[in-house]
Amino acid sequence: MKKLILFAVMIMLVVAISAQPMMGRGQNGPGNIPGDMMGPEGGERGLGMPMDDELLEKVGLKSDQIMKMKIAKMDIEKDLIQLKANLKVKGVDVAEEMMKDNPDENTLKKLSADIGKLRGEIAFKQMQRRLVINKYLTKKQITKLKELRRAHLREMGKRMLKRRIEIRKNIQRR
Repeated sequence: MKKLILFAVMIMLVVAISAQPMMGRGQNGPGNIPGDMMGPEGGERGLGMPMDDELLEKVGLKSDQIMKMKIAKMDIEKDLIQLKANLKVKGVDVAEEMMKDNPDENTLKKLSADIGKLRGEIAFKQMQRRLVINKYLTKKQITKLKELRRAHLREMGKRMLKRRIEIRKNIQRR
């Protein structure tokens, strides 16, 4: 009975660690290239929506500056991938320790501390990724970028509303 309970706890811990979205973000899906522009799911989250080269050029960045931003974000993304992989390995280590007949409490305590440290590093890297833009844009450019994004979001909202209305009309016709 004790082994069954330990095994159940171990499985729940592994699932919780491996399935946990980091800071409310999912993993990159098929076709989403980290850093292609920029961050998780291909979108920069620091200012609210994805950026593309054209949008950055509108605020006055040159193509070499845009490339430097992409490279900086890709470097951070590589670090994040490694940290997340290490976190999963630690989760497996916890599961392995919990499967033992007599799990070592000190080992579990160390693994728990390691997991906490990795989560902290991941959170910091995600913040760093959001701040890359501040290194390359002036306050005036950031303001202009926010305005362009708001306009883009308004247009996107209008298109979505129009689409929903069309879908509802099609459903009502049936």
